[in-house]
Amino acid sequence: MAEIALKLEPVTWNDEAQTLLEPTMGKEPTYTVDDLRTEVMRGTSTLLAGSVNGERVGYVVVFVDPIGVKPEFVIQTGAALRSDTQALRLFEPLLVSMARSKGCGAMRTHLTRKGYRGVYQKMGFYQSEIVMRKGL
Repeated sequence: MAEIALKLEPVTWNDEAQTLLEPTMGKEPTYTVDDLRTEVMRGTSTLLAGSVNGERVGYVVVFVDPIGVKPEFVIQTGAALRSDTQALRLFEPLLVSMARSKGCGAMRTHLTRKGYRGVYQKMGFYQSEIVMRKGL
């Protein structure tokens, strides 16, 4: 059986990432893909490109939130060229390793797509809060 080479590496914001990530942002007008792009360009968030055996398969945006006793590794959003859930399952161990290497004590993500709740739960995530928002 051939070995699979997985890689997550920081990249600059690009049109392909913009196109893939925009639909993942939901319909919340207070935080858009343009805000995400600004965070990546400022360096407060990191755009990672995922590849399998040298072939680009998608992107994920992350940042470290210095909350509490130990920081949290935050998965802001991600999208794959083919299957988002398959890519998430494939790259989750690399994200865990990255979080640990940055001294994080936990990982979190905020979901806009309800179907992903079960995917994350199967990877050991649990619901810790419900976010309510009111536009002004």
